[in-house]
Amino acid sequence: MNTHEESMRLMGEEDFLLPLEECGINQTIRELRLRSQTGVTIVSIYRGDESFFEPAVDVRLLPGDVLLIRGDEEQVRAGMKYLKSKAYGIIA
Repeated sequence: MNTHEESMRLMGEEDFLLPLEECGINQTIRELRLRSQTGVTIVSIYRGDESFFEPAVDVRLLPGDVLLIRGDEEQVRAGMKYLKSKAYGIIA
């Protein structure tokens, strides 16, 4: 297996549902600082019947949004932990 195949194998994605009420994540993607803190990228936002693929950093996250995040396995774990701590005050 070459290096590219190894890196692709280690990539992961995870969905995260924002709470239905206002919380610490209801801000823009830039303000959330998810990528700079964990290395993951928000690749899509699902909001009701709408989908935002590769959303701009000025998109505001709203209650009930579903975020699709992508990164390597460690980044995805860190991203989920970060999102949970921001949304629910959970330190995992």
